[in-house]
Amino acid sequence: MIVVGCGRVGSELALNLVEMGFETVIMDKSPAAFRRLPREWGGQTLVGFGFDQDHLRQAGIDHCHALAAVTSGDNSTSSRPGSPASATRSPTSWPASTTPDGPRSTGASA
Repeated sequence: MIVVGCGRVGSELALNLVEMGFETVIMDKSPAAFRRLPREWGGQTLVGFGFDQDHLRQAGIDHCHALAAVTSGDNSTSSRPGSPASATRSPTSWPASTTPDGPRSTGASA
């Protein structure tokens, strides 16, 4: 599993995936973002961009089962078809959704 974005949402997702037994790589453009993870969290970290084919290959995109793009902006992920890195994935591996790591919800429904 690859998680792009180590904010509040991405770090929690990566921790849960590791706890469930998945091999997990979390990628973020900022090394400081990994401070959200415990020192011995059980996965791998990679400083990089979700739209960069080389960074995705380093993360293991060629053999991963899923990619979750959880960043605050579309330009930092490969979450949409036609993005520069989309050619590195099979057509069946598009993410189901992306969730920006924005301000916390106030609990009010939209």
